[in-house]
Amino acid sequence: MPYLRQSKSVCECDDVWLKALEAKWACPDCRTLYPEIRKEAVDVVLLYAPDASAVNSVFPPGIPIARRDFMELFGHYPSQYLSLGRVFTSDGKLLDEFVTFVSRRRMLVRGGPDSTVTRCSTCGRTGYLAFPPFYVLRDDWFEQPLHESIGAGQLVLSDELYSRVKRSRWKGIYVTKLRIVDEPQAGLVFPGKVWR
Repeated sequence: MPYLRQSKSVCECDDVWLKALEAKWACPDCRTLYPEIRKEAVDVVLLYAPDASAVNSVFPPGIPIARRDFMELFGHYPSQYLSLGRVFTSDGKLLDEFVTFVSRRRMLVRGGPDSTVTRCSTCGRTGYLAFPPFYVLRDDWFEQPLHESIGAGQLVLSDELYSRVKRSRWKGIYVTKLRIVDEPQAGLVFPGKVWR
């Protein structure tokens, strides 16, 4: 059974950095990042250092980050399945204790009836914002110990990797056990490629 780890907070990015990133990598209408950006590590520039949360997010543009010592709990798996980038502040300081993580192959984590589906008329991609209860379709499930997720925007861990996490040590995150089901639970139809 997989576990979804989500942040309770988000990080505020530098506006100049965000505008440059979006000019190259985002749809001009929906401002969602093109999937090609996930082919390699993504560096981010923040206004200030993240809080002490183990997992966090830079939103916009929707790039997840984590504490380096948290990722080190999982041995070689983060570098095997994720591309890890750097985190800077707008004054150029490298925050070496944090990394970004992106993946070419993300897992679609679905949500309950409050989840929403939109379609961009410019880029044609489908946006999905998942709200609890979260689950994964059996057809969307692929075996690996950790994933970046689509729909909930964070990190999915296997049972074995989750067992390495001492809950009392790692603050600022929600942990949800994901069900694996055969059919969509909320009846939402995806008219195209899902991008968030």
